[in-house]
Amino acid sequence: MKIQKHTATMLLTASLLIAATSCRAQTVSKVYDSRIIENVTRLSPEVSGYVQDGHETSVYVWRDSLALVFNHADGDKCKDVMETFLLEDFSPAGTYLPFGSGPGQFFYVLTALKGDSLVVFDIVKKQVLASSLGAAEEGRIMDTSSAVSVSYISQALAMYGDRLLLLNPRYFEGPDGRSNHQPLLVMTDTLLQWTVPETEYFPTNVVKGSLAADPGKGKVFFFDSYSATACLYAGDMRRPLMQLLGPGLDKPEYMFVTGQDGTVSVYHESTPATHYVDAVSDGMQVIAAYRDGNGGDFLFRFDWDGNLLDIFRLEGHVRTLSLSMDGSAVYVWEESVEENPAARLCRYRLR
Repeated sequence: MKIQKHTATMLLTASLLIAATSCRAQTVSKVYDSRIIENVTRLSPEVSGYVQDGHETSVYVWRDSLALVFNHADGDKCKDVMETFLLEDFSPAGTYLPFGSGPGQFFYVLTALKGDSLVVFDIVKKQVLASSLGAAEEGRIMDTSSAVSVSYISQALAMYGDRLLLLNPRYFEGPDGRSNHQPLLVMTDTLLQWTVPETEYFPTNVVKGSLAADPGKGKVFFFDSYSATACLYAGDMRRPLMQLLGPGLDKPEYMFVTGQDGTVSVYHESTPATHYVDAVSDGMQVIAAYRDGNGGDFLFRFDWDGNLLDIFRLEGHVRTLSLSMDGSAVYVWEESVEENPAARLCRYRLR
């Protein structure tokens, strides 16, 4: 009897495991009707300061006190810089050099804030730099001696504990700079070395988007920049737990071109009117900017289970997002929807 009981217990446990595995393997889809954006809360901005609309690639707000402005050209000097401004009066707090590949060349960075640190991914030099912002208010030059050279570039990144999530890393293994990998969503190794283990690959057909991650919950949100599609990953990074579609869903228009040596290149034919622009998160919520081509952008607020909690309408078009420390407000570097758009940094209160 003991043997039969033990066998029955093992069979029951096995069946539960199989059922659980089967459930995890299935992707749940939610399709949002376009009508959900018809009657939404319109937010009025609290303008923090204006940013000169010239060579800025991105603007972020750190700890409700500093605006971090990345430029690929600094006026007459034509240098790649990160400038910081005190948020209370937008007075200069410091200029940080060097970034990028030098004078007169295009400069582009991706950033991730982690506690007191700023992680910068320079896709021109193919370097990752983690540096403390503790000295920023004193205007000291950022120490770039800790920069780590890597063999790839990426279209988006997010912190995942002491690791990086990278969207579409492209490897340049030959002098001609050709890529031999399909688009991927990958995770780097630990110890801030930023290398990508082969075992961490999981595929995606997306070439550009935004990421939000919470390592404590083991969850990752991905927002597609070429469609109205969002995916939530939980545990198994090979398959999304949930796919959120719409509103105003346009299918992404991709061309997959296979070369004679088996390499695959991915191009987008056009950017649909409806697509995600940027995303930011904390332990309680995920905020994603959504554009439908009519007027200002929307902010979608999700919880980490994929539930859509709120929808807000903004006055302008989002470029970058930053959350306040308590999560009650979002900083938006946006451009107006006028014929001659002007950039500005705004604070919108969510509650």
